[in-house]
Amino acid sequence: MYVNYPSGQMLAYMGIRNLNRTWPGKAEGSIVEQTCYAFMELIKKEGVGLFMDLHEAELEYSVISTIVTNQNAQEVAAMASMTLTAFEFERPIGMEFSPPSLHGLTHREVGDYSGALSLLFEAPEPFLDRVRGITDEHLLLTGEDPFVTKAGEYGLLYEKIDEKGWPIDVKVGRHCSTILQVIQAYSEMYPDKAVALSKVPRYAELIEKVVGHYFYDPAEAPTDRVVYE
Repeated sequence: MYVNYPSGQMLAYMGIRNLNRTWPGKAEGSIVEQTCYAFMELIKKEGVGLFMDLHEAELEYSVISTIVTNQNAQEVAAMASMTLTAFEFERPIGMEFSPPSLHGLTHREVGDYSGALSLLFEAPEPFLDRVRGITDEHLLLTGEDPFVTKAGEYGLLYEKIDEKGWPIDVKVGRHCSTILQVIQAYSEMYPDKAVALSKVPRYAELIEKVVGHYFYDPAEAPTDRVVYE
């Protein structure tokens, strides 16, 4: 078992290597605990007002297509969820509260141990599902998988999937728009801490232009600036 500090809550043993199980961190702990501790110190030192954690989840996982929020950010999360679902996304994005008794996660501990409003966003990712087929670049980019789709037909998923899959453009677009909508709601509710952010594409623009539009062509870049693995 992994014992979270300082709550003392017992979690699965692999949690000690999970950056989203070891918050608020420990100065003399494992490397991951030290990393979370350093983040927390930075958040407090800089007086961070809004903390957002971006995630992807398998469609077999119940916490999906949602904003998980610490209770201190519920108004911001609710406004963003309603606005995005009503006016922007084809598939809704919900809102769920961070369980007060579940420790180690950003949406719980960052909000509890600092002055920052803490939220986490989950986008669907068939690449992570246990029932997936071939795990390759195609699946990562298109989110198309006949096995995951079949699982959906049998009601084994918590999010819908069809022959269109969940392309990377959709997932990135959902995260970008969620970030922007949360910032807008935060700025309206806390005008003395308003955030100005520009040149970030929203969902519709990502779908139209696709993610690759926003990357430099490595073939045209200086060779010393490109690394292949």
